[in-house]
Amino acid sequence: MRYNPMVASQRHGAATEFDRTMRWTEATHRADEHGNHNGVARSTPPFAYREYFDAMQFADRNFRLACIDAIHCVGHLPDVFDEPESDAFADRIALLEAVVLTDELLRQLTRFSPDGGDDVYLFADPEWGAENDELYISRFDDLVLLPNLESIWVHAVTNEGAFDLSLLLECRSLKTFRADSFYVKPSDANDQIIERLVAGGVDVRID
Repeated sequence: MRYNPMVASQRHGAATEFDRTMRWTEATHRADEHGNHNGVARSTPPFAYREYFDAMQFADRNFRLACIDAIHCVGHLPDVFDEPESDAFADRIALLEAVVLTDELLRQLTRFSPDGGDDVYLFADPEWGAENDELYISRFDDLVLLPNLESIWVHAVTNEGAFDLSLLLECRSLKTFRADSFYVKPSDANDQIIERLVAGGVDVRID
């Protein structure tokens, strides 16, 4: 990986747009003295900022990092892991957080299987070997942002019990689900959820 000044400039620009969008959101969603907001129209960001606003609404930062890697693997964001100037973990994470993930990019993902050896983790921390959970996914609510997922495999870089099987019921394109039971959230409803998935044609295996 090498430092690419053009890519760095694009990342800075993306971060600037996102910051402007967040400041717009704060200003236009501020309630008046009666607790009311200033009109329905203000609930939707300006068109120029919409792609930044919509696609950055991730509940879990580390899930988003895994998405960046998956998108890179299918041929998009080719320069995203070019070597940065800084070796500091916080600076590298900031660069990744500035990467714009549009709805169109997220729709490209049909497979989600984060692994500790993925490039995004090498970029974030070259010394990280999955010994600690700093980059582990804590929740998978953001699966709803990936409407075309056909295959999910949860086997690494995930906190214990982090995967809620009920989330799979909203994955309309899902064909295959694999997981280590260590990562699945315990629930009395899990057997019923699995039955519903299988009845709907999803190949489910939890080891």
